[in-house]
Amino acid sequence: MNFDYLKAYPDMKKLYDYCTEAEEFALYKPNISATSARKAIEFIVKMIYTSLVGQDYGFTVFEMITDYRFIDYIDDDTLINTIHYIRKMGNVAVHEGKLSKDESLKILEELHFLVGEFCILLGLAKDYPEYKKPG
Repeated sequence: MNFDYLKAYPDMKKLYDYCTEAEEFALYKPNISATSARKAIEFIVKMIYTSLVGQDYGFTVFEMITDYRFIDYIDDDTLINTIHYIRKMGNVAVHEGKLSKDESLKILEELHFLVGEFCILLGLAKDYPEYKKPG
């Protein structure tokens, strides 16, 4: 599976669980998959934000990812845009429940990119495996 490399990092167990759930449901339950992908980015955002600021102050994920400290730390528009994309699609899944299999597969691919790049950014990994489309 695409996220098996996360097993090497015990502190990332919850992230691994969210990511594998997103992958397991991508083909057959797109809304559950997108919701799990959103939980995965929330985990990452909160982890980074609290390490930068000391706590999350009860802020929403949107408030954290639009905070200048978070943006300055990430310093990569592609990563910020990917976070927003997964967040928004997760909202669609939760509130409208209308995602297609193709949309959930796109979200999963974006999640794979985002998680891998964050592992590099955080110094957990030098690289991550190439994405393999489920199915």
